[in-house]
Amino acid sequence: MVTRYFGGILLGAGGLVRAYTQSAKDALDAAGISVVRRWVEVAVPCPYSFFERLKLELEAHGGVLGEVEYAADVTVHALLPEERAEAFSARLTELAAGGVAAQVCGESFQAVPRTQV
Repeated sequence: MVTRYFGGILLGAGGLVRAYTQSAKDALDAAGISVVRRWVEVAVPCPYSFFERLKLELEAHGGVLGEVEYAADVTVHALLPEERAEAFSARLTELAAGGVAAQVCGESFQAVPRTQV
């Protein structure tokens, strides 16, 4: 937000342009860049002993960690790029010898910060 407390005649036209240009640049830098794409929403119930490994695999497959529910087991909700969801599910099944499986909850278009894509 840019606030002007007086008319700005002391800055002149060039000074006002510089002030507003810097404010716009700061706002764009703070906003960041997002990518909108199709994501698969999954829920993965797993034992506590597998939780850290699950997070590593999620990151390796370009997923974004969502809500985590702690109960007798951990249930991880996450978003995965549509093209990587099947490979992620197969990898979990392989690592846990069939004891952990990703359950598809739906699909959606989501904006995710570019640093996480």
